[in-house]
Amino acid sequence: MICPCLAPSVSAGYVPKFGALKPGGFETISGTATVFASAYGASQYQITGGPLVNVAISGYARLSTVYNYTDLRGGWYRTAGPGGCVCPPHTTGLVPPTRPPEPGAMLGLSGDPLTGTQGEVSTYPLSAFCKQQMSSPGPGPSGGGREGASASRRCSTSAEACIRSRRPASSRC
Repeated sequence: MICPCLAPSVSAGYVPKFGALKPGGFETISGTATVFASAYGASQYQITGGPLVNVAISGYARLSTVYNYTDLRGGWYRTAGPGGCVCPPHTTGLVPPTRPPEPGAMLGLSGDPLTGTQGEVSTYPLSAFCKQQMSSPGPGPSGGGREGASASRRCSTSAEACIRSRRPASSRC
């Protein structure tokens, strides 16, 4: 007997290597999407937008095949790699603290037996948090200038690290 899910030349006794058969039926997410898996069902998604991703899912779900995040009730993730959550030059703003899944991260939902699993995934460009930097006025009569415009260009990671940008070398985050 030939298994209909495999190629016709493969018999039912054939066991493929792990990862040899790619899952089908997954959707890509760029922008905002409602994700859902019916009771006892499963759904798969690939996150292609970003680099900032907000995930809020109630029920059984897993994000990233590398980091395996399972508590997805609400959190921010970055898909741009280390330092990808810093405002670009000549912009300022505060980017929410993020955790790092890989670019093109996969999201899997497994439906709760009674209610299913559902939630929302939203991807955002840095421009949603970073605005054009205002030119600072020169020193006034008091000799003081405007400080802090570039100091707000910070990004907190899960380890609460700070990426210094345009700050004196002696300055600590």
